Amino acid sequence: MEGCSGLRYLIASFTLGCLYAYLTYRSTRRRLIFAAMSLIVPIVANWLRAYMIVMIAHLSGMKLALGIDHYIYGWVFFGLVMLLLFWIGAFWREDHLPEPGSSANTMESARKSAVPTSQFGRVFVAVLMVVGLWPVYAAYLDSRPLNTQGLSISLPASYAGWEKQTVALADWQPHYVGTDAQYLATYKKGNQTVLVYLGYYRTQRQGAELINTQNYMIQQKHPIWNNVGEKGQMIDLDGYPTTIQQTLLRAPNQRLLIWSWNHLAGFSTINPYLAKLQLAKTKLFGQRDEATGVVIASEYEGSPNLAESAMNAFLKDMRPAIRTAIAAASSQ
Repeated sequence: MEGCSGLRYLIASFTLGCLYAYLTYRSTRRRLIFAAMSLIVPIVANWLRAYMIVMIAHLSGMKLALGIDHYIYGWVFFGLVMLLLFWIGAFWREDHLPEPGSSANTMESARKSAVPTSQFGRVFVAVLMVVGLWPVYAAYLDSRPLNTQGLSISLPASYAGWEKQTVALADWQPHYVGTDAQYLATYKKGNQTVLVYLGYYRTQRQGAELINTQNYMIQQKHPIWNNVGEKGQMIDLDGYPTTIQQTLLRAPNQRLLIWSWNHLAGFSTINPYLAKLQLAKTKLFGQRDEATGVVIASEYEGSPNLAESAMNAFLKDMRPAIRTAIAAASSQ
């Protein structure tokens, strides 16, 4: 979920890391290395933070590290990690040197005026400001009024020879939480039948995110369906080779081949890190971070080749309608 993803820590860490690198180093190489460290360190630290919070909650009998404590402990830990990162970075500091191209007199003046303690103090104040201001900004983003009432997303009942059916292909649908609009239907063209699902998010927020562990094709230990295989599959999507997620489901009397991917900011991906980076960008600039989960499925027996053929044909014909449906939902 967003609160545990470390996305806010990553943005704050990278911002502070770039500022610190600019003030402390003179060589481009050291600045780039420290900026990269400001991305890597918070990722590792977030793993430790999550483990720490879980253990505090467990050892306290679920009395601590819940609710607001969850965020307070996280931000305190983040502040300590950033101070440690800056302390280590100070061993290779170059702020006593002038910027490249400065004169000898400027070099001597800079050497005399360098005050490491004062520099560290300014960085410490900057850390406290970001640690204090970022949660406020995050709370503001989360509290923005959302216009999600009455949103809908749908495909035409008839398009390019595909006809919407009154009988569903299967007693199954993917599980997406917090969608602002969703659409599930079965289409048929000749002897080919395909199920399609669209899960649309107007503005992603806590409990309503496309990249979420609670979004899945089938839950574990489902009483009817079993997941018998998942892998990345390369298909032709909008004229470009695109990797999507392929899932095989099996029930006592039916088997399904499923293709799924995420559509956001005009591109399609199954990479959760790329999707989260896009989410970070839109959050940072206060933009509306729309996203849609797209899923299609077809029945097969034995080999899934015929199901693949049906789904490829469906995408070739219906892909323009899917893009139009997403754009129409966005404009509501």
